Amino acid sequence: LNMDFEHLRAISLITEMLILRGGNEFLGRESKTLGGILELTVGKVSPRGASFVHLIIETLLRENPQLGLQIFTEHGILTTLVQSCEANYNNAKDREPDTVVQYHLCALSRVIMSFPGCLSQIHFSSKFTLDQLLELYLRFLQDPEWNSPNRILATKLFLLSLSTIVTLSGDVNGSRKRVMYHLDSIISVTNRFASQESPNALLYCVPSIEFEVEEEDVSVGHGSLQIRLNNSASQDVLNQTKMSQCMEQLLVN
Repeated sequence: LNMDFEHLRAISLITEMLILRGGNEFLGRESKTLGGILELTVGKVSPRGASFVHLIIETLLRENPQLGLQIFTEHGILTTLVQSCEANYNNAKDREPDTVVQYHLCALSRVIMSFPGCLSQIHFSSKFTLDQLLELYLRFLQDPEWNSPNRILATKLFLLSLSTIVTLSGDVNGSRKRVMYHLDSIISVTNRFASQESPNALLYCVPSIEFEVEEEDVSVGHGSLQIRLNNSASQDVLNQTKMSQCMEQLLVN
């Protein structure tokens, strides 16, 4: 957990740039490289490192969720995310910090939102099922000390993934029933965030932990890159759907 690979911030920001600029051509050509980077870093770096690694994950799953799921499956990332969430839920001695697990939950929400059927591929343990995963997410959303700039994004991803589950034609491993069981808590916790949602603001992941000034500098977020990021975010279902719509979908079903 204390590993901070040299130049990790630069690698993450450059990779985000390449995905945005190269699109599916880059992703198809470098999928093994991306998988290797994630396999080497997910669950193995400190919170500030994880903050930037998640930029790669978020951009990958937003730009090409199908390839993202394939990479997650082939490189064991899906299993790593769930195991980290389980350790945190059970307060295990070697658990990752809350700030890191919150990123993991966002990634899992992205995957479930795009492919709810993947719930059948997630290797839950007997002591950590979808019930505990939902409880963990609700616990974080209720935490007044969670001041991450990605909190609204995380809340919306959570709602979108759940609304996708309840609209499935089949009940994958009883997932719809489990969501319905927690529905009152879900609506109660997320309702207060709906009023905070800005109708015109574009949501996309931003690192919540900055590196020291003397560390390597990568100029991002300006010019053509920012334009590409805005275009990508504007086409994201996350920014095309309101929280109130997600909540209505949950209540209707």
